[in-house]
Amino acid sequence: MNPLATVPLSPFFRLLSLPCKGGLYLHAMPGRGEPVSTSLREVARLRITHVVCLAMRREIHDISLAYETAIHSHRDWHFDLFPVPDYGVAQDCAAYVAKVQQVVVLLDGGYSVLVHCAAGVGRTGCFAIAVLLLKGYSLEVATMHVNAHGSGPESRAQIDFLKAVSLQLLSTKPIEAGR
Repeated sequence: MNPLATVPLSPFFRLLSLPCKGGLYLHAMPGRGEPVSTSLREVARLRITHVVCLAMRREIHDISLAYETAIHSHRDWHFDLFPVPDYGVAQDCAAYVAKVQQVVVLLDGGYSVLVHCAAGVGRTGCFAIAVLLLKGYSLEVATMHVNAHGSGPESRAQIDFLKAVSLQLLSTKPIEAGR
């Protein structure tokens, strides 16, 4: 059992249980739904070292100026912007898979990663599903697992994109038994 699973969470942070040493947290954009200071305190408390933002730059600016400022001033965590349009998909599937692979390496190394978009649902859920795909889960099981944590694809384009990601991963990595 992942020891992070015993840490009580703010209602906005959702820990996705994974077979790895680190923790993958799903969240809406810090500053949306709770003050950005609350989100950042939780990031520090949970020892999150990397933040993957799937929102567009303009969304960050429009939703939370305080978060936009924090991105440039915080040194406690690494910020990685990988913008994906709302309800959309990454333009480059290979780059997306490479980003997911980077996150899996971090998680396997014991690091904690926060993934968010604007609302923490569609783009965040797709990314989390892709992480599970890379960990050997089937698309169906990965989707159910992420849906149980309040995230998942919100558009036909996102569903089709995940199928393409799944096929790409199947062609390069054997699926582990039992998942």
